[in-house]
Amino acid sequence: MLFLELNRCIPYRYKKNGTQEKEIEVLLISAQKGNGMQFPKGGWEKDETMEQAALRETIEEAGVIGSVEVSICKLQSLF
Repeated sequence: MLFLELNRCIPYRYKKNGTQEKEIEVLLISAQKGNGMQFPKGGWEKDETMEQAALRETIEEAGVIGSVEVSICKLQSLF
């Protein structure tokens, strides 16, 4: 069995709509095989943390820069 650890980032921003209410916009990217949309994701290098990897993958795959606010969970994919 092979366990593959991946990280995903959910890039978002608050939309400025001229009112006091805040709307959230979420960034999705095209899936590599052109089959739908997904959040930026990828593995991480041995010398980086999950947070560093999430930031790197978001820059590489979506071209956006941000900060990690919270880590939601850690899962392992079984292949």
